[in-house]
Amino acid sequence: MPGYARGTRGPVDRGAELIFGPWCTLSGGLIFSVLLFAWKSKRLVFYDQICIHQFDTLRKTAGLLSIGAFLKQSEQFLLVWDDTYAARLWCILELAAFLKSHEHQEQKVQIRLAVMAPCILGIAFALWATMLQWLLFFDQSYLDTVVLLVSRWLFMYIAAAVLRSHYRNTERMLEQLASFSVESAGCHCCRKGGEDCTHEICDRAVIAHCIRTWYGSVETFEETVKTRVKTMLYRQLGGLLFPYGWKVVGGSPLFWGFCDMTAARLRAGSWRGAAIMFAGGLTWCFFLCPNLFEVALLLARYFRKKAPGIWQDRLKTMAVALLLTIVSFIGNITSLVQDPLPTLLWFTAPVLVAGVTWIVSRYQARQRERMLDLMELEQEEQEDHIGDPHSLHDAAAAVETVVVSL
Repeated sequence: MPGYARGTRGPVDRGAELIFGPWCTLSGGLIFSVLLFAWKSKRLVFYDQICIHQFDTLRKTAGLLSIGAFLKQSEQFLLVWDDTYAARLWCILELAAFLKSHEHQEQKVQIRLAVMAPCILGIAFALWATMLQWLLFFDQSYLDTVVLLVSRWLFMYIAAAVLRSHYRNTERMLEQLASFSVESAGCHCCRKGGEDCTHEICDRAVIAHCIRTWYGSVETFEETVKTRVKTMLYRQLGGLLFPYGWKVVGGSPLFWGFCDMTAARLRAGSWRGAAIMFAGGLTWCFFLCPNLFEVALLLARYFRKKAPGIWQDRLKTMAVALLLTIVSFIGNITSLVQDPLPTLLWFTAPVLVAGVTWIVSRYQARQRERMLDLMELEQEEQEDHIGDPHSLHDAAAAVETVVVSL
C-alpha cells in the first residue's frame, strides 16, 4: 500500500525513518459506518407509537387497552432514559405493567441513556479523527502533545458536564417517584387532571381505565411506582451506565490507528517495535479505554452536586475534566519517556488504573446497596397494600382474546 516516509521520535524506534499509511484507520471507519447504517437486527421490537394506530379511534383504543398483553408477551423491556421519563404517565405505566407481569425479573429491563449512543459515537469519531491526524501530521513533538492535551480536555469538559447532570437528574427522579401521583403526572394530550383535554381519545382516561383493570385501584398503582419501580430504576441509573461492549466500540479507532503504526514497523522489519505497538493497541482498546469510561462515571457521580455559583460549578466540571484528561494521557506521556521505561509503563499503568477503578466502584456499589436495602424495606412495608400480582396476567390473557377478535 502507498505511504509516506517520516522520521519517528518515539522511544521504541527513535530516529528511524518509517513509511506510514492511514489505511487501517480509513478502512475501519468506512466499515464501521456501513455496518452502523446498514445492519439490520433480527430481533422483533414493539414500539407503541408505530405499532398502535395513531389516527383510527377504534384501533387506537383497542391498542392502548391491549398494551398489557404486549408487555406480558415481551421477553425484554428496553428503556431509553432521559430526565423527563419519570414525569410521563404513559412511560411509568408501561414499565410498572412489565414489572408486574414479570415478577422477580428486573434484569429483563435494560436501561440505556438517550445520550449514550451519541456520546459513544462522538467519542469514536473524535478518536478516529485524532488517530488520522496523528498518522498524517503529528510527529510526537512536545507542541503537538500540548495541542492534543488541550483539545482532549475540551472534549472531556463536555462529557463531565453531561455525566454530572445525569447523576443529578437521577436524584431528582427519586424525588419525583417518591411523590408520584397519577393526577399530577404528565400526559401529552392534557395537563393535570385531564380537564383541558381536547383530543377525541384522552390518553389519561384510557390509562386510568388500564390501571384500575390491572391493579384494582389507582392508589395500588401509585404505591408500586413509589416502591418497586423506584428501586429498579435507581439500581441501574445510579451505577455505572456503559456496557463493556459499548466502551470497546468507542475505543476501537485507537486500535485501528495502532494497527497502522504496527504496519509501518513491519514494513521496516522492526518486529520488536511492531509487537510493542500491537500490544499497546490491544491494551488501549480493550483495557485502558473502557477503564477510562469507568473513571469518568465515578468522578462524575462523586462530584455530581451542583456548586452554589455558576462559575464555581464550571470550575468543578473543569477539575473533573482535567483529572480525566490526565488519566487518558497516560499512554501519551509514557511515549515521551526514554526506552525501555515507556514499554513497562504502557502495560502496568492500565492495570493500576483498573485496580483503583475497581476498588472505588466497589465502595460506591456498597453505598448504593445500603440505600437500596432501605428502599426495599419500605417496599416490603407497602406490599400488604398492593393487589394480587397475578391480576395483570389474567387481564392480559383476557385482552389477548380481544386483540384476536379484533
